[in-house]
Amino acid sequence: DGAKGLQGVRSSRSKRSLLRVQHVRHCSISNQEPPSSAEGLRVLAFEDSYDIQRMLEMDGIATGRLGGFAQQWRTDYALEAIGEFKPDILLLDYYIPPKKGIQVLRAVNEAVETGKLERPRVIVGMSSVSTCNQEMMNEGADLAFRKDQLSMWNAWPK
Repeated sequence: DGAKGLQGVRSSRSKRSLLRVQHVRHCSISNQEPPSSAEGLRVLAFEDSYDIQRMLEMDGIATGRLGGFAQQWRTDYALEAIGEFKPDILLLDYYIPPKKGIQVLRAVNEAVETGKLERPRVIVGMSSVSTCNQEMMNEGADLAFRKDQLSMWNAWPK
């Protein structure tokens, strides 16, 4: 069951803010369960408006206990950045220029399928629009959150 790794994720706070859709395995790309703890893992965020690390810290997440945190403010060289940083957790904003996060996700899926890129352990879609988060899940994101609710993932170190 793909939801096994998501046991601690709660949707009780707001069903609209956190999509807990059955774990998607797009084209069998994801062969690992999401980790129960993000401690020691490398995080790469693609977000053009908000400082994601700062947002997480303001919500009590101990980002210093992660294995590293980087943010890209544009998607011009997304695949190159992903290949170089080798994130365990990839955070994708839906509406980021010049390529939307959904386009980056599709490119990641293709690069993984062709052996050009190793898939991050967890790919997280993040948008304030629930239909965009659903679309990211449909394309293979493991989780999806509204940006302002990203800290709800119970795997973040506190």
